Amino acid sequence: MALNSHNMLSNIKKYTKQSPLKFILLGTLFFITMSCDFSTDLPIQVENSKTPTTAKVPKKTFDSRYYNPELGKKETITLKGKVVKVTDGDTIDLLVDGEAVRIRLSHIDAPERRNGQPYSRASTKRLGELCDGQEIVVKGANELDRYKRFLGELYTLEGVNLNKILVEEGLAWHYKYFSKDEDYAELESNAQINKRGLWKEKDPIAPWDWRKMKKAEIELLAL
Repeated sequence: MALNSHNMLSNIKKYTKQSPLKFILLGTLFFITMSCDFSTDLPIQVENSKTPTTAKVPKKTFDSRYYNPELGKKETITLKGKVVKVTDGDTIDLLVDGEAVRIRLSHIDAPERRNGQPYSRASTKRLGELCDGQEIVVKGANELDRYKRFLGELYTLEGVNLNKILVEEGLAWHYKYFSKDEDYAELESNAQINKRGLWKEKDPIAPWDWRKMKKAEIELLAL
Protein backbone atom coordinates (compact mmCIF):
# COMPACT_ATOMS: atom_id res chain seq x y z
CA MET A 1 0.00 0.00 0.00
CA ALA A 2 1.62 3.26 -1.10
CA LEU A 3 1.77 5.94 1.59
CA ASN A 4 1.83 9.67 0.82
CA SER A 5 3.87 11.67 3.35
CA HIS A 6 2.09 14.95 2.49
CA ASN A 7 -1.35 13.47 3.18
CA MET A 8 -0.16 11.93 6.42
CA LEU A 9 1.22 15.27 7.61
CA SER A 10 -2.10 16.93 6.76
CA ASN A 11 -3.96 14.34 8.86
CA ILE A 12 -1.59 14.89 11.75
CA LYS A 13 -2.21 18.67 11.71
CA LYS A 14 -5.96 18.13 11.39
CA TYR A 15 -6.18 16.04 14.54
CA THR A 16 -3.76 18.11 16.63
CA LYS A 17 -6.55 20.07 18.30
CA GLN A 18 -9.28 17.41 18.08
CA SER A 19 -7.51 14.56 19.83
CA PRO A 20 -4.06 14.75 21.48
CA LEU A 21 -3.84 10.94 21.72
CA LYS A 22 -4.69 10.47 18.04
CA PHE A 23 -2.13 13.14 17.19
CA ILE A 24 0.56 11.23 19.06
CA LEU A 25 -0.37 7.95 17.37
CA LEU A 26 -0.45 9.46 13.90
CA GLY A 27 2.84 11.25 14.48
CA THR A 28 4.49 8.05 15.64
CA LEU A 29 3.13 6.18 12.62
CA PHE A 30 4.41 8.88 10.28
CA PHE A 31 7.98 8.83 11.56
CA ILE A 32 8.10 5.02 11.68
CA THR A 33 6.82 4.91 8.12
CA MET A 34 9.42 7.38 6.89
CA SER A 35 12.24 5.49 8.62
CA CYS A 36 11.26 2.03 7.37
CA ASP A 37 12.65 0.52 4.20
CA PHE A 38 9.70 0.81 1.81
CA SER A 39 11.79 0.82 -1.36
CA THR A 40 11.12 -2.46 -3.10
CA ASP A 41 13.53 -1.67 -5.92
CA LEU A 42 16.77 -1.64 -3.95
CA PRO A 43 19.20 -4.48 -4.65
CA ILE A 44 20.16 -6.64 -1.70
CA GLN A 45 23.93 -6.82 -1.45
CA VAL A 46 25.28 -10.28 -0.71
CA GLU A 47 28.74 -10.46 0.84
CA ASN A 48 31.35 -11.21 -1.86
CA SER A 49 28.53 -11.14 -4.38
CA LYS A 50 29.25 -12.07 -7.99
CA THR A 51 25.85 -10.84 -9.11
CA PRO A 52 25.97 -7.46 -10.87
CA THR A 53 23.77 -4.85 -9.25
CA THR A 54 23.60 -2.45 -12.18
CA ALA A 55 21.26 -3.03 -15.09
CA LYS A 56 18.74 -1.14 -17.10
CA VAL A 57 15.87 -0.26 -14.77
CA PRO A 58 12.99 -2.64 -15.57
CA LYS A 59 9.68 -1.38 -16.78
CA LYS A 60 6.86 -1.63 -14.29
CA THR A 61 4.88 -3.79 -16.69
CA PHE A 62 5.94 -7.13 -18.06
CA ASP A 63 7.87 -7.08 -21.35
CA SER A 64 5.40 -7.92 -24.13
CA ARG A 65 8.10 -9.95 -25.88
CA TYR A 66 7.60 -12.71 -23.34
CA TYR A 67 3.87 -12.52 -22.77
CA ASN A 68 1.33 -13.39 -25.42
CA PRO A 69 -2.29 -12.74 -24.40
CA GLU A 70 -3.45 -14.76 -27.39
CA LEU A 71 -1.96 -17.94 -25.92
CA GLY A 72 -3.59 -19.90 -23.13
CA LYS A 73 -2.33 -19.81 -19.54
CA LYS A 74 -1.21 -23.43 -19.84
CA GLU A 75 1.43 -22.40 -22.38
CA THR A 76 4.84 -22.75 -20.69
CA ILE A 77 7.28 -19.86 -21.02
CA THR A 78 10.97 -20.28 -20.20
CA LEU A 79 13.39 -17.42 -19.56
CA LYS A 80 17.11 -17.62 -18.86
CA GLY A 81 19.41 -14.97 -17.47
CA LYS A 82 21.19 -13.56 -14.43
CA VAL A 83 19.48 -12.10 -11.41
CA VAL A 84 20.43 -8.43 -11.12
CA LYS A 85 18.14 -7.44 -8.28
CA VAL A 86 16.46 -9.19 -5.37
CA THR A 87 13.48 -7.10 -4.25
CA ASP A 88 12.36 -9.43 -1.48
CA GLY A 89 11.99 -13.15 -0.82
CA ASP A 90 9.60 -13.70 -3.71
CA THR A 91 10.47 -11.05 -6.32
CA ILE A 92 13.54 -10.60 -8.52
CA ASP A 93 14.69 -8.84 -11.67
CA LEU A 94 16.16 -11.13 -14.31
CA LEU A 95 18.47 -9.76 -17.01
CA VAL A 96 17.26 -11.23 -20.31
CA ASP A 97 18.79 -10.02 -23.58
CA GLY A 98 19.99 -6.83 -21.90
CA GLU A 99 16.60 -6.02 -20.36
CA ALA A 100 15.63 -6.49 -16.71
CA VAL A 101 12.37 -8.40 -16.36
CA ARG A 102 10.40 -8.42 -13.11
CA ILE A 103 9.67 -11.96 -11.86
CA ARG A 104 7.26 -12.95 -9.07
CA LEU A 105 8.08 -16.39 -7.70
CA SER A 106 5.04 -18.62 -8.09
CA HIS A 107 3.53 -20.94 -5.45
CA ILE A 108 5.09 -19.02 -2.54
CA ASP A 109 4.61 -15.87 -0.47
CA ALA A 110 7.60 -14.53 1.45
CA PRO A 111 7.53 -12.31 4.57
CA GLU A 112 6.77 -8.66 3.77
CA ARG A 113 9.71 -6.26 3.76
CA ARG A 114 7.27 -3.40 4.07
CA ASN A 115 6.59 -2.68 7.73
CA GLY A 116 9.39 -5.08 8.65
CA GLN A 117 7.69 -8.45 8.98
CA PRO A 118 9.89 -10.94 10.88
CA TYR A 119 12.17 -13.01 8.64
CA SER A 120 11.64 -10.70 5.65
CA ARG A 121 15.32 -9.78 5.47
CA ALA A 122 16.43 -13.36 6.09
CA SER A 123 14.22 -14.52 3.22
CA THR A 124 15.50 -11.79 0.90
CA LYS A 125 19.13 -12.49 1.79
CA ARG A 126 18.73 -16.22 1.28
CA LEU A 127 17.21 -15.77 -2.17
CA GLY A 128 20.13 -13.51 -3.07
CA GLU A 129 22.58 -16.18 -1.93
CA LEU A 130 20.82 -18.86 -3.97
CA CYS A 131 20.91 -16.72 -7.12
CA ASP A 132 24.35 -15.22 -6.64
CA GLY A 133 26.69 -15.48 -9.63
CA GLN A 134 24.51 -17.99 -11.44
CA GLU A 135 22.46 -18.13 -14.57
CA ILE A 136 18.88 -18.85 -13.59
CA VAL A 137 16.11 -20.50 -15.58
CA VAL A 138 12.57 -19.28 -14.96
CA LYS A 139 9.67 -21.50 -15.95
CA GLY A 140 6.09 -20.36 -15.73
CA ALA A 141 2.71 -20.26 -17.38
CA ASN A 142 1.79 -17.57 -19.89
CA GLU A 143 0.32 -15.50 -17.08
CA LEU A 144 0.86 -12.22 -15.22
CA ASP A 145 -0.09 -11.31 -11.68
CA ARG A 146 -2.13 -8.24 -10.70
CA TYR A 147 1.02 -6.09 -10.82
CA LYS A 148 1.87 -7.29 -14.35
CA ARG A 149 4.79 -9.44 -13.19
CA PHE A 150 5.70 -12.76 -14.78
CA LEU A 151 4.90 -15.70 -12.51
CA GLY A 152 7.42 -18.51 -12.47
CA GLU A 153 9.61 -20.99 -10.64
CA LEU A 154 13.36 -20.37 -10.45
CA TYR A 155 15.77 -23.18 -11.30
CA THR A 156 19.54 -23.46 -11.34
CA LEU A 157 21.11 -24.92 -14.48
CA GLU A 158 21.35 -28.19 -12.55
CA GLY A 159 17.57 -28.19 -12.10
CA VAL A 160 17.37 -27.18 -8.43
CA ASN A 161 14.07 -25.43 -7.66
CA LEU A 162 14.81 -22.28 -5.63
CA ASN A 163 11.16 -21.57 -4.83
CA LYS A 164 10.94 -24.90 -3.05
CA ILE A 165 14.18 -24.31 -1.13
CA LEU A 166 12.72 -21.16 0.43
CA VAL A 167 9.64 -23.05 1.62
CA GLU A 168 11.74 -26.03 2.74
CA GLU A 169 13.97 -23.78 4.87
CA GLY A 170 11.02 -21.98 6.44
CA LEU A 171 11.67 -18.67 4.70
CA ALA A 172 8.45 -18.51 2.71
CA TRP A 173 4.89 -19.79 2.93
CA HIS A 174 3.14 -22.00 0.44
CA TYR A 175 0.69 -19.54 -1.15
CA LYS A 176 -2.28 -21.88 -0.91
CA TYR A 177 -4.81 -19.36 -2.18
CA PHE A 178 -3.15 -19.43 -5.61
CA SER A 179 -1.37 -22.79 -5.50
CA LYS A 180 -2.68 -26.27 -4.85
CA ASP A 181 0.68 -27.92 -5.49
CA GLU A 182 1.10 -30.85 -3.08
CA ASP A 183 4.91 -30.70 -3.13
CA TYR A 184 4.89 -27.17 -1.70
CA ALA A 185 2.26 -28.13 0.87
CA GLU A 186 4.43 -31.04 2.04
CA LEU A 187 7.59 -28.92 2.19
CA GLU A 188 5.82 -26.33 4.32
CA SER A 189 4.43 -28.99 6.63
CA ASN A 190 7.90 -30.49 7.14
CA ALA A 191 9.42 -27.06 7.80
CA GLN A 192 6.73 -26.35 10.36
CA ILE A 193 7.16 -29.69 12.12
CA ASN A 194 10.94 -29.24 12.28
CA LYS A 195 10.63 -25.56 13.28
CA ARG A 196 12.82 -24.24 10.51
CA GLY A 197 13.14 -20.52 9.86
CA LEU A 198 10.00 -18.53 10.63
CA TRP A 199 8.34 -21.63 12.09
CA LYS A 200 10.54 -21.16 15.16
CA GLU A 201 8.19 -18.31 16.09
CA LYS A 202 5.32 -19.13 18.44
CA ASP A 203 2.59 -17.70 16.20
CA PRO A 204 4.02 -16.72 12.79
CA ILE A 205 1.72 -14.52 10.73
CA ALA A 206 1.28 -15.33 7.05
CA PRO A 207 2.20 -12.48 4.68
CA TRP A 208 -1.34 -12.14 3.34
CA ASP A 209 -2.64 -11.69 6.91
CA TRP A 210 0.23 -9.32 7.72
CA ARG A 211 -0.71 -7.10 4.77
CA LYS A 212 -4.35 -6.99 5.86
CA MET A 213 -3.39 -6.25 9.46
CA LYS A 214 -1.08 -3.35 8.56
CA LYS A 215 -3.62 -1.91 6.15
CA ALA A 216 -6.31 -2.04 8.84
CA GLU A 217 -4.02 -0.35 11.39
CA ILE A 218 -3.32 2.54 9.04
CA GLU A 219 -6.98 2.96 8.12
CA LEU A 220 -7.99 2.89 11.81
CA LEU A 221 -5.50 5.59 12.77
CA ALA A 222 -6.61 7.74 9.84
CA LEU A 223 -10.25 7.83 11.06
